[in-house]
Amino acid sequence: KGLHFTKKNSKDMIIIKRIQFSKFYKFRRSLDCKVIDKIKDGDKLYFWIIIMFPKFLKNRNNTYFVAEISANHSGKINNALDMIEKASKAGASAIKFQAYKPESMTLNSKKKHFYIKDKKSLWKNENLFELYSRGHTPYDWFKKLYNFAKKKKIMAFSSVFDEDGVDFLESVGNPIYKISSFENNHYPLLKKVSKTK
Repeated sequence: KGLHFTKKNSKDMIIIKRIQFSKFYKFRRSLDCKVIDKIKDGDKLYFWIIIMFPKFLKNRNNTYFVAEISANHSGKINNALDMIEKASKAGASAIKFQAYKPESMTLNSKKKHFYIKDKKSLWKNENLFELYSRGHTPYDWFKKLYNFAKKKKIMAFSSVFDEDGVDFLESVGNPIYKISSFENNHYPLLKKVSKTK
């Protein structure tokens, strides 16, 4: 739950996510940030922020601004719809989801290998299946989310993680695909995505 952006020559992509309150001021010192909303998730406070890059944003034709929803809907479709609306109002070019089912990402196992042990991870000691279950965007939401995004004049698209996900996303008219860095050697997936139109 952080903030990432990439830029290549004059073609800039800026991806926004919610960011933990405790980390916000570190970004504030080095970047020009604008808070557009606050979200409380359990006992943690997050900011929904935009990073301003005036010299890159002067020519909008050279900038494609993607707002990342990922798991930030916290399992509530109304949160996802609200984020689409806010991203549209903020001037984002597109909104991105992640399309997967927990059982396609990992096994439903309580064995020690299925827990996150990285001490620096936000999800230390979390069970992988439970984490993916909480974070996934249910497939039966997608049609409503994509239609709402179209109504708000913002493109909706998704990351995909397996071949069945490609079939599903094709059925809801997904326009483009984002491949996760963890999947960049998943050759059957890459081959299937490359055949979509």
